[in-house]
Amino acid sequence: MPQVSKRRVNPEVEKRIANLFEDYIRNIGKYPKSTPFISELFTETEKKMLSKRIAIAFLLIKGGSDIRSIANLLKVSTATVNRVNNIIKTGGDGFRQIVTKLLTQEIFKDLLHKISFYLISFSEREAGRKTLGLYKPPKRPSHYLH
Repeated sequence: MPQVSKRRVNPEVEKRIANLFEDYIRNIGKYPKSTPFISELFTETEKKMLSKRIAIAFLLIKGGSDIRSIANLLKVSTATVNRVNNIIKTGGDGFRQIVTKLLTQEIFKDLLHKISFYLISFSEREAGRKTLGLYKPPKRPSHYLH
C-alpha cells in the first residue's frame, strides 16, 4: 500500500498542491502526451489500485453484481468494494461521470462484456458448488472460537 510521509506539510502548501493536482487531472485530455506523465507519476501499484477502484465503481453503478463477486473478480477485499459502494451511495458523482464517459467508448464496451461474462461464470460456479454441497466455508483459527 502506498505510504504517506509522517512529516507534515504546511496546510496552505498542501491545499495548493492538491488543487494543482486536481486541475491537472480534470484537464488531462487537453495536455498532449499525458500518458508518459501518468506512468512517471504513479507507481505500478498505485495504477493498479486506482484502476481497480474505477472498475469497482463501474460494476457497482452498472448493477447486477454482488460485493463478494466483485471482490473475487478483481482480487480486492470486500472492505474495498464496500468503501467504494459507500462513496457512490453518498454522492459518487465523480465515479458516475467517469463510468458514463467510459461507456461511450467501444473498447470499454468490449471490456464490460468480458467482465460481465466472468462475473456470471463466477456466480454460477459458486451457486453450483453450494447446491452440490461442495462449498466449504473457510476454517477459522481456534482463537476465533467464542
